[in-house]
Amino acid sequence: MAPRREECLIRFTNSATSRRGRVARFWRVLAAAAALVVVACSQPLAPQPSEGDGWRLLADEHSGARRQVGLAADAAILAELWAEIGLDAPVPEVDFGKHVVISFGVSYSGSCPDIRLDDVVVDGAVVYPEIVNLSREVACTSDLNPHAYVVALERSRLPSGPFAIQLEAETPSHARPMERLLVDADLSASGAVPDPGAVEVDGSLARSVRSGDHHVDPWETWSYRLDTRCGIEWLGEVNDVAWRTDEPMPEEWKSAVEAPGALEVLLEVEVEPESLIRARVNGKTVLYKPTEGEIPECDQP
Repeated sequence: MAPRREECLIRFTNSATSRRGRVARFWRVLAAAAALVVVACSQPLAPQPSEGDGWRLLADEHSGARRQVGLAADAAILAELWAEIGLDAPVPEVDFGKHVVISFGVSYSGSCPDIRLDDVVVDGAVVYPEIVNLSREVACTSDLNPHAYVVALERSRLPSGPFAIQLEAETPSHARPMERLLVDADLSASGAVPDPGAVEVDGSLARSVRSGDHHVDPWETWSYRLDTRCGIEWLGEVNDVAWRTDEPMPEEWKSAVEAPGALEVLLEVEVEPESLIRARVNGKTVLYKPTEGEIPECDQP
């Protein structure tokens, strides 16, 4: 089997350090060691495994949203997830009696595009992918390009209770809500599906914005405090634009309203194919669209 990048590095280290003390022959030895590394590492890298302990790879494509996770516990949600990621392959058949489907939307550098999913780890109440960078470049450019790994994971490997799905073993301080999914359900049972609102991104990772903020980046998730005492028709002003909806307040939102009418929502600004804001609470989304009208004054009760 062809050596992995890690094996190449180990070979280089062993070759160089096993000849300590031979100062007179240092450069010859180092050159010989480097030659061995070139020969060993010029071989093809180990291919992407199609399966592992309790998981099977369903998709491996340069597509989807970067730095985002997803979950499907039935065929209908899988079809939606597949379309949302924009995968070219047809939606596969999955035995949801025995499996759930998880998508890991990761990112890679344009100068270091070779990455590999080595494993799907379940550590206590956390599920995450083990992904390695196979590039032999000394430094990679900082551009981030999306790559989607989608796997079928055996339900028997899931914890019997609330758990998190995330992109790394430890969530970094700069992580955003879409990088960590909180699942308040037991999906280890055969065919189990989560209740509405039981699967949500980690809102504690969201940066806060308020009405009047001008630099709310699209495609990221933000925490926004909405005053509902005059209803939810007007979201407020974001990026110098007033945003409005014609949808009534969902029941899932009403239960989250705090006194005196404050509601913490998660916002995502989209610019393509049309400008809109998705506001989400307890798994229920309301769409806001830009308007040229002025936000009316409200006599708050």
